[in-house]
Amino acid sequence: MGDAYDIMPEAATLDQAAGLAVTYDPALVPGGVAEDALAIAAWERRTGDWAVVAGSAVNASTHSVFAPLDRFGRYAVVAPVGAATFAVKDLEISPNELRPGGKATAAVMVTNNGARTGSYTVVLKVDGSAISTREVTLAGGASERVEFSVPGNAPGSFAVSVENLSATLTVGAAPAFATSPSTSSSNRSAVFGTIPALISAAALVAVLILMVLRRKESSRTRAAAFAVKDLEISPKELRLGGKATVAVTVANKGDRAGSFRVTLKINGSVGGAKDVTLAGGTSDRVQFSVPGSSAGSFAVTVEDLSDTFTVVEGPAPNSLTYQSI
Repeated sequence: MGDAYDIMPEAATLDQAAGLAVTYDPALVPGGVAEDALAIAAWERRTGDWAVVAGSAVNASTHSVFAPLDRFGRYAVVAPVGAATFAVKDLEISPNELRPGGKATAAVMVTNNGARTGSYTVVLKVDGSAISTREVTLAGGASERVEFSVPGNAPGSFAVSVENLSATLTVGAAPAFATSPSTSSSNRSAVFGTIPALISAAALVAVLILMVLRRKESSRTRAAAFAVKDLEISPKELRLGGKATVAVTVANKGDRAGSFRVTLKINGSVGGAKDVTLAGGTSDRVQFSVPGSSAGSFAVTVEDLSDTFTVVEGPAPNSLTYQSI
């Protein structure tokens, strides 16, 4: 809420009691926060966060906050904000009917109703068993649509659920092979036999040919093969204590479904990993949240992709336990 105040020289201690009084704009107080909940906080370099000064007191009539000081440093008026809290809604399945071997897409909307950035794991279940997960990282108040691929392996009706949401996916039986109606004939010649016998023999040959063709087609399908591209870091420069988002696109270049582990490295050390499961020919955007816990320049690598981001000293409003006013 407003500006931060640097009282220099930083970290100098005081021999005598002193105090700091700061005025604030009541229009900047977050909704739902009472003015008497405001406080003066000091920026702690060690933790990369604000720490409320003990003894802070609010004078709502003058719109000011007072706190005793025992050292110099960076101070600001702050308001308490809630942690990340997630809600899942709007489950959709498309199509909700398919043939065996087909695939449906299940999608939900995930919203962070809190004020702080946080991560959440979305779990897709079919008939009560988890078959896929997705992890999303959202800033406070942000939303994201999360999609899953649901295979129709066998005929039947299946309950698809995400959190307390549920819907039904129906997989119909494979289409029966069409046969011509039987036709009688008075010709009993031993050479030609009956017309129904000829029709049955032709149908059998057609089925055998179809089976051979399908087997050849199946043998030509490619195994899952993954590629990682489009590395992005946002923001490329952040304040100490803030967070950057690292994102890549993972694509399955094969024909069959498969799983792949995406590994994030910071300065050569593993900073996170996520597993994705993709149907053949599909892709997904994978994101990581990277905290700026110390100042400096950092090398980010995902597979053979690389980029850098910079952390500079100073408060990072999106990652604070308290919101500066």
